[in-house]
Amino acid sequence: MNGNYEAAERILKRGVTPDCTRYSNRHAGNGEETLLCVLAENGFTSGTDSAGDEEEVLRMMQLLIDYGADLEYRAYEHPKDSDLHRMNDLSDYYMTSDNCGYTPLLYAVYNGEPERLRLLVDNGADINVKDYCGYNAVATIADNLSDRTGADMLEYLIDNGCTADNVTNFRQDVLFLLSRNSRQCSKMTDIINNNNR
Repeated sequence: MNGNYEAAERILKRGVTPDCTRYSNRHAGNGEETLLCVLAENGFTSGTDSAGDEEEVLRMMQLLIDYGADLEYRAYEHPKDSDLHRMNDLSDYYMTSDNCGYTPLLYAVYNGEPERLRLLVDNGADINVKDYCGYNAVATIADNLSDRTGADMLEYLIDNGCTADNVTNFRQDVLFLLSRNSRQCSKMTDIINNNNR
């Protein structure tokens, strides 16, 4: 299902799971990314796929959702109870998410994809979902994006009920994450400060 909507629809009509992997029609398992996770994160990126046409990516995501793709499916490399997902050294405040436990929504947020985020929220994705390190979408933006890519998404998330006072498993709040982010984040910092009043 790599960019050809009609072929993907035919395959889904024949009973292939909408929670298949990118490279096979079998159901994703053991933390593998589903096709919906891949589309939310990267769209079409391989040489044989469409050249990243956003409308086609959104259309394909909606097709998978219409056929029952799991909006809350979690991809991971390490199980949730791994020591990597919690603070072991109280002096190490620079621990960061390893993306384990990401859902399609968190992938869209991590990569600064506002239209994919909106599509997922409009279809019922949990806006307050956290990865295995305790990062919700607001914390993910604070740690990874700049004002240019993240400010509008941050406002959208907060306006739609995402918790702005998230604290990660590493005892980091959103303002701390913004302070260590090396990108321009003054607008996002103002958004969080205004929300916390």
